[in-house]
Amino acid sequence: MWVCHCHGVNDDEIGAEIDAGARTVDEIGARCGAGTGCGGCRPVVEAVLATHLAHHDELSRDGRLAEHLGHEPSAPAPATPDPSFVRSRRA
Repeated sequence: MWVCHCHGVNDDEIGAEIDAGARTVDEIGARCGAGTGCGGCRPVVEAVLATHLAHHDELSRDGRLAEHLGHEPSAPAPATPDPSFVRSRRA
């Protein structure tokens, strides 16, 4: 869906900017121009941002955010340190 007619930006482009790290309407505007023309689309940009970040939170809770962003999921940290890395304090 078209969001910003002044700069020809759609919701997919805004989503891509959020995936790339944009976290505010101003950051989105700096990256793709949305909301920096007449300003009429800023409420829609804000709504897309809120919806996308809520989706990120849901994916994060489910452990699927890295996959959504195209990253390999990281291995969970070991429950206990590897004994080979523990050094004795004895002299």
